[in-house]
Amino acid sequence: MISGRWYGAHIKELDSMFKSSQHDIDTLGGNGNAATNLELYQTTNVDSLRHGLQLMHDSAEQLQAMAVHNTTFDFFTDSMVAISFGFRSDTSKWHFINDKQLEMTELTGEGKGSKIQMDVVTLTDDVLTLKFEMEESFSTVTFGRDKK
Repeated sequence: MISGRWYGAHIKELDSMFKSSQHDIDTLGGNGNAATNLELYQTTNVDSLRHGLQLMHDSAEQLQAMAVHNTTFDFFTDSMVAISFGFRSDTSKWHFINDKQLEMTELTGEGKGSKIQMDVVTLTDDVLTLKFEMEESFSTVTFGRDKK
């Protein structure tokens, strides 16, 4: 069922790192006075600091969304997968560990030999949703099947 081309559609669930950093931005300077803010953040103008951090946060989120939209997987029945990230391509060997996990072993590129495991949240004729975990961070990304 996974064979074929899948294209990145959207991030279904925000990366946990983004949720944590958004919380930090939202609460920045909320419990302090000017003296405390100066000591902690080297400024008394916490609103400007928060605004600048929010712009960087939003930009990073947009970059992640663009990366998802530029990602395609071409799964072949011989357990090979061609992965395109828009700016680079890799080839990996894939297999299911069980019905709920997909493992890819990179055959080309900088990560040659490295393995990545993803939880398969959804796999239907038209939708593939994968949960990527790395250290304390995760993202759930939905892919659509290319009908070509």
